[in-house]
Amino acid sequence: MIGGEACDPVVARHVLESHQGPGRLINGYGPTETVTFATAEVLELHDLARGRAPIGRPIAGRTAHVVMEDGGLAPAGVEGELFVGGECVSLGYLNDPAATAAKFVPDRFAGGPGERLYRTGDICRMSEDGTLDFVGRRDEQVKVRGFRVEPQGVATLLRNLPGVTDTVVIPRQTRFGTCELVAFLTGEQSRSPDAIRRQAAMQMPSFMVPSRFCWVERFPLTATGKLDRTALLDLVDTRQDAVPRSAGPHGSVIEDLRQIWFENGVTGEIAPDDDYFDIGGNSLALINIALDVETRFGIRMPPEMFGNGLTLNSLAAHLCAAIDHRDTPADRPTARAFVVSQPWNMARFPSDIGSRVHPDGRWVQLQVPPTETFSASYPTLPSMAAELVRQIRETPTDGPIALVGHSFGGVLAFEVARQLIDAGTQVERLVLLDSHWEVRRAPLDLARVWMKQWAHALRQGDWPFLGDRARRLLGGTQPPPIAADQLSRGILAHCLKVMNEYRPRPVATRATLFRCRRHRTAYDRADLSSRKLLHPWDELILGSTETVWVDTDHAGIVLAPDAVAVVAGHLSSGASAA
Repeated sequence: MIGGEACDPVVARHVLESHQGPGRLINGYGPTETVTFATAEVLELHDLARGRAPIGRPIAGRTAHVVMEDGGLAPAGVEGELFVGGECVSLGYLNDPAATAAKFVPDRFAGGPGERLYRTGDICRMSEDGTLDFVGRRDEQVKVRGFRVEPQGVATLLRNLPGVTDTVVIPRQTRFGTCELVAFLTGEQSRSPDAIRRQAAMQMPSFMVPSRFCWVERFPLTATGKLDRTALLDLVDTRQDAVPRSAGPHGSVIEDLRQIWFENGVTGEIAPDDDYFDIGGNSLALINIALDVETRFGIRMPPEMFGNGLTLNSLAAHLCAAIDHRDTPADRPTARAFVVSQPWNMARFPSDIGSRVHPDGRWVQLQVPPTETFSASYPTLPSMAAELVRQIRETPTDGPIALVGHSFGGVLAFEVARQLIDAGTQVERLVLLDSHWEVRRAPLDLARVWMKQWAHALRQGDWPFLGDRARRLLGGTQPPPIAADQLSRGILAHCLKVMNEYRPRPVATRATLFRCRRHRTAYDRADLSSRKLLHPWDELILGSTETVWVDTDHAGIVLAPDAVAVVAGHLSSGASAA
């Protein structure tokens, strides 16, 4: 008979198949509050072979119910919290009435008057035949990229991979306030962690794939025989000591970059050609890596360097080339143009546009750092702009500056310009690429907007728009998700909210306004909103303004090569004239 911790089906199978194994192996389950065992199951090889070690059915005098978050009983196969009842349930916690009331609740399923259930905090599911499977602890569930993940469930899936004997998956907090999963494996250590990661990505969603995979000879235990999780996590921090140093012309730069990656959470034996995202890197840490690279080498790398295909070798090659062309630290290039990117993604801004805003071609891309506490850190649009103003202050400049933004980034750039001008900094040019925003003043505004857009879409036969509107109507009035990542969707929704609440004040500068002639869907039709400010810039920009029409749609103005060329060409001629 075994109990006390979750039964490992691999180990149980080895025990039953051993010549010295017992005739029967019983898996018992029961918290202390239910007086030892509450359920039990005789383990069978056919269950263990499928990675299943059931905890069985209630034993005599016990009851067990799988309860969903809404308080109802979970159907077969659906996970929920296990409630244990019957004569085994203890009276409560000594001298702690609050904890007793929270964990010991009336039995409203099968009990008589006065009978109670104990909330175990364990996640289980019941099979069709009535046996229970232990899934994990409710208090061990973690959120990874906005999704609830059960580390023990991830470990169960990893145990099925070829060459893996056993696995422990431990969550830990990163320096950016997010949660990552670290997997420790025993088995065929000749297999690279990258190979394991690729196989894992084929078996589970991307948010469940651990950020790190570490081979160990055996799992360390505490003095009481429990798994020593602290000792395991300590192994992660020592991995970089075993990495061989890089040779070649970029060797010292690669070592400095590898150290920056380590300091920002990417551990393990990082080869110079390993892709950053393939070895557990994430976009939140990438922003800090870009800043650390600039601090260490005194060179601001272009945003496109930090996209797909980022490796130590590629980054080192660009850094060395930039270092070779740099005269002295005192002659470091200074920025004259600043491009405001969207806060919810790491999209590259076309360099053809950024470099044409000012005659000297010097430009920097700015971004409000995306974090899981984004809405609390930046509750208003002016607070986002203040963060970008801080970034501009930390960038060497040698004269008046220009600001550029597309869509929401344009509205944000406008507020940045206002704050800079109020503080005495000269903003000589503002470039807005199809930027406008919606202000609703009446409760029925949204209904009017929807009716006008429905009518337009029906006339045009815009079926994708109509389908998307129907999905939004059934699922609520939130904006359509344009990013796969749940964190990005949350930031996008917050940005739209603060933009609707934003009330701009005039600024004294000149501006170039690019507008689109084509509209891919009704979303791009600014004139289909009864309260959208179509031409607010004439009243808000106190200097000269010019409007340039481009034959493209809202997204194409920064994505379509022909449209980018038109925008860049006009900016180049305008900058030269200036």
